[in-house]
Amino acid sequence: MQLDVLLREIDLAAVAGDLPGARSALERTNAIWGSISTKPPLRGSPAARTFDRQLADLDRRIAAGRPQPVQRSALAALEGVDALEVVFESRGKSAP
Repeated sequence: MQLDVLLREIDLAAVAGDLPGARSALERTNAIWGSISTKPPLRGSPAARTFDRQLADLDRRIAAGRPQPVQRSALAALEGVDALEVVFESRGKSAP
C-alpha cells in the first residue's frame, strides 16, 4: 500500500512538473522497497526483478528532467506493485 501511495505521488509530481518532488518520493519508495525486496516471498521473484527495473527506469527518467516519461514510468511501476501484491497473496501474506 505504501508503495502505491508513493508511486502515485511520483505520478502527480510529474504531472505538475515537480521533478524534485518526484525524486523525493522515489527515494522514499526505494527505502521501503530495499527493506522488503530481499525477504520471502519477494526475494528473487520475477515480479521483484521487474519492479527493480521499473524503479531504475524511474530514476533515469527523473534524472533526464522530462516529466511525461516520468509519469509513464510511474504508472508502469504502479502495475508492478500489483504484480508484487499477487506474489504476496499467493503466499498467504499481506502486501506492503
